Amino acid sequence: MRQIVLSLVILGSAATLTAQINDSEVWTGSLDMSGGRFVVSKLVNISNHPGYDNQPAFFPDGKRLVFTGNEAGHGLRLYVQSVEEGKPRAFSPEGINSTFVPSPNGELVAAVGPDHKVYTYPVNGGDPRLVPGVLPDEAPTGWSSDGRTLFVFRYGVIPAQVVQIDVATGQRKPWKQLDPADAAGIDTINGVMMTADAKGYVYGYIRTLCDLYLVEGLK
Repeated sequence: MRQIVLSLVILGSAATLTAQINDSEVWTGSLDMSGGRFVVSKLVNISNHPGYDNQPAFFPDGKRLVFTGNEAGHGLRLYVQSVEEGKPRAFSPEGINSTFVPSPNGELVAAVGPDHKVYTYPVNGGDPRLVPGVLPDEAPTGWSSDGRTLFVFRYGVIPAQVVQIDVATGQRKPWKQLDPADAAGIDTINGVMMTADAKGYVYGYIRTLCDLYLVEGLK
């Protein structure tokens, strides 16, 4: 059995299906196998937080979560939440991007700030620190296990170049080139996720295909 975290959308009424999403919450649950299929059970709403909460992720200790959320009258912020108890607590300024990764020691979260630059935000308070060496439109996607290196990539570029950046000096070093074997119709690569030891990764992409027809004999 594994513990999972997910975000569920709560719609105020059927009329909102084609309008703006009113609310969403962060839930935890158990992931099991039954009859060769994954089964999610024991769902618990741990955020119970007004507003739109999304993109939940565990910190490495498995005891806390980080997610993005916005309350009425506020822009998007980063929140930390204990799995067992407590309430969500914002620890970033408003206007951050929803792309973020927690550090291996659980003390920092790297995220794109309101000015579209990458910062590390201290979870327990303090000023954010600009990560040197990050180019415009690059976003964080992972950390090295020692917390000294941040991995970044740029959305919408095919093939995608994942780069290692020394968070202290800003020194850049190429890491991987993500180039799907069949690139037909792919216009962006997104959702790059890395393992804790930076030896494995997965990513998603958006593919748009169309057919061209030739019509003959029209009069």
